[in-house]
Amino acid sequence: MGHAGKLGHRSMLVLDEGHNIEMALLGETDIEINPRQQSLYGILSGPESNSVQEYQRWTRQVVCPAINHYIQEEEKINHSIYNEKIASSQQISSARKTLLRLARFVDEKAPQEWVTWTTQERTVTVRPLTPRLHASRMLFDHADMIIIMSATILDFKTFIRNVGIDGNKCEFLALPSDFPKKNREIHYRPVGSMAHARQDATLPNLVEFIRTVLGELHPNVKGVVHTHTRKINQYLVTALRDFESRIITYSHSKDRDRALQAHCSSGRPTVLFSPGMAEGLDLKGDLSRFQIICKVPYPFLNHYTQARIRQDPAWYQWRTALTLLQATGRSVRSKDDHATTYVTDTEFERFVVRNQRFIPRWWLDAIRWPKQERQPGLSTENSFFKL
Repeated sequence: MGHAGKLGHRSMLVLDEGHNIEMALLGETDIEINPRQQSLYGILSGPESNSVQEYQRWTRQVVCPAINHYIQEEEKINHSIYNEKIASSQQISSARKTLLRLARFVDEKAPQEWVTWTTQERTVTVRPLTPRLHASRMLFDHADMIIIMSATILDFKTFIRNVGIDGNKCEFLALPSDFPKKNREIHYRPVGSMAHARQDATLPNLVEFIRTVLGELHPNVKGVVHTHTRKINQYLVTALRDFESRIITYSHSKDRDRALQAHCSSGRPTVLFSPGMAEGLDLKGDLSRFQIICKVPYPFLNHYTQARIRQDPAWYQWRTALTLLQATGRSVRSKDDHATTYVTDTEFERFVVRNQRFIPRWWLDAIRWPKQERQPGLSTENSFFKL
């Protein structure tokens, strides 16, 4: 709606799944210039250093003039073939959109608010660390009152800081879950650490646990296994070939919906194995009676994440908690629904104890620790913010 110029101004704006505001806005402000585009625009050199200031200089002196020149030359061409005319129009529109985003980066007076890098394949990425400098212009200025709804705002202070909301101009309201605890139990079944350095040693134990779940604990019902990475996903699917008649998975993100449709339409007790279904998945009723979370879903440590951690360490824990809580909600979709969740990564215990300050009490109370009702180290106080 923003691109079409029709968002306009209204008295109230309601944003559901509000925890996604940050990433949605970043997706509208970051810039990628891949080698094909560099060739198309005639960009013949790259930044001379890794500093953000150098990327600004390079963008101002090399990239923007090259894209402007490309647009001017392309507009001079009188395409006689309709498809070529359409393709040219789309390319010019894309180039102008890139220029607009680059202009904001070039004019930025706070370069510490940006992160830049170039991959080995020569793709250049320029991205704001947070959307807080852009959120008002792009979203919040369009309404007098805004209601943001989500089950996973979690760390209120981190959330408003990163999207640029003034803490003096907002109210935070939290309610406990009305889903019965017995319908959404989270069973901690540690098989080993899934930290990068220990993952290879843990994977065989994880295979055996999943084999027990599929063969003994839940042999005749549907479920989902959240693998978090493609590497883990591939290892598990390969090692569990004896259950291939039940396993549904995919290798590329474009096949995600196909796999989901196959799972939902099958009359067999199929199990989804996926590295990317922690959100946006509605496995209500018999579509999933169990789920396995193989790894505490820390964000991938790419250039952006590393820069973000240096600026705001709390953000990394918040993003992880957000994904974890979202994942546990994929199979229990109403207060009458039920499913059992298993978490197998030994890093889970440390993560929960460290971040219980902002993890909701209703979620913590659903955890079933081995041999004891409550794990030592967990506070019994309600974890909602008191404002």
